[in-house]
Amino acid sequence: MNKTVILIAGTWENELVFAQLLAKNHKYLFAGKILMDFRSKQSYKAGFDWEYDREILGVNSENLPKKPSHMKSVFMIEGKANSLEDLNSFCEVISEIIKIGGADVKIFNCEREIVFSADEWGELSFNKNVIFDIFVSNSYSKQGTWTWGMNNFSQKDIFTPLEFDEDAKNLVLSFAWWIINENPKIESGETFSLDSSSPVFVILDMPNDETINKETFSHNPLGFWKLYPQEWLLNQTGNNQE
Repeated sequence: MNKTVILIAGTWENELVFAQLLAKNHKYLFAGKILMDFRSKQSYKAGFDWEYDREILGVNSENLPKKPSHMKSVFMIEGKANSLEDLNSFCEVISEIIKIGGADVKIFNCEREIVFSADEWGELSFNKNVIFDIFVSNSYSKQGTWTWGMNNFSQKDIFTPLEFDEDAKNLVLSFAWWIINENPKIESGETFSLDSSSPVFVILDMPNDETINKETFSHNPLGFWKLYPQEWLLNQTGNNQE
């Protein structure tokens, strides 16, 4: 599912109170499960639910964080991001909602649990580096190391079969950062290296059926770029020839 979902716990008594407070700044309008930006005409699917509406979120509510006891409601906003600019606009919406009573902010389609308090969110600058750190994370298993969240930029995530360590983490995040900054045209079979003295990796297109559960928010429908160590391929070729 190529979408970004944000949960914001708040102090609003009901939807009408929220809509009236939001409309006062003449930037956004909330009505009928839609939140619209007056300036850009960008719209987002949005709404309230005490138990995190399963239809909106697309996952079992057991996996979602519980609503803080001092909060009266949880506002959900969902949108499809295609670029850094889209994510920046998304962050602006969140900032505006916090101003009218929002508290904890949960980014919900990265593998990690990423939560900001209202104060923490207010201190962010939302430059390219910050937005990358918010919406892209990394994880690992016995299969290797990978990124989550590149679907927020309409890009494939990154996987390498290397065992997780700082080098593997740096590799996948650096490759992801390069893609976002340069938007290169990548062909399967090309090579990549962090610098002239670093190991070389062959870039392979990795189908979704080799990766993760499609029912989770971490699922990237665009697939993965697989960074396979060129040295491993050369060793395999040599062994086959023997």
